[in-house]
Amino acid sequence: MDYKDKKVEEILEELKTVLDSITKSGSKTLQEEGFKKIENIKNVLKSEDIEVKAEEQIFSKNKLDSTESLLSKGEKQKDEKENIIKEKTSSDDKTKKDEKTILQDRKDEKLLIKTMLVFPSILQDAKNEFFDNINSTLKRVSKKNIEIISEACVGYNSLGKDVFLQYNLIIEKIKIYNLSVFILIVNENTPEVEEFIKKISSFVLLAKSISTKELKMKSTYLDLSIDLLLTIKQQ
Repeated sequence: MDYKDKKVEEILEELKTVLDSITKSGSKTLQEEGFKKIENIKNVLKSEDIEVKAEEQIFSKNKLDSTESLLSKGEKQKDEKENIIKEKTSSDDKTKKDEKTILQDRKDEKLLIKTMLVFPSILQDAKNEFFDNINSTLKRVSKKNIEIISEACVGYNSLGKDVFLQYNLIIEKIKIYNLSVFILIVNENTPEVEEFIKKISSFVLLAKSISTKELKMKSTYLDLSIDLLLTIKQQ
């Protein structure tokens, strides 16, 4: 085992401990401390420049099998599935985060999270690479059967013309398809990209930008999975 693999395993062990403490603790203060630790862990993972292949197993199953689910609502709460499902009436055009719907396949108890992925057209494999890796990571981080699904994917040639100037059309698609997650893949993150994501975040549960370099890193998918699970937990 090389240095990077050993380092990542040590970090994941620490992450597992923190996740367990957040799930089991009823103290708001302890949970907040846990969230801060998670942020620190994510920052450390981002510093590990490790490439991911589509067929590669992202995390060791044995290391995460005992991780408590971040979606636990407590014994006295109603069935979590009913709390997550939200219906949007045709007469109400509000677009607040708590109105976003996460579809659920009751047959196999799977949570299907509808996502828009916007990526450079030149990266033909970006779509499959993203969805394969994020769903593989979610399976290892959460005991719940959660899957990110492609509901509206768009390739662009010019970030300015095809994305920034098409803001209204993107928002319209988010409303029509009732999307929960928005992901933008860019060559590099810039202040303009951050401002755009900030505006989009008002209409979805989670909005993120990912650089083409980050698209290849394990830490990107762990980071996104944790953010997604914590966002759902708070709904």
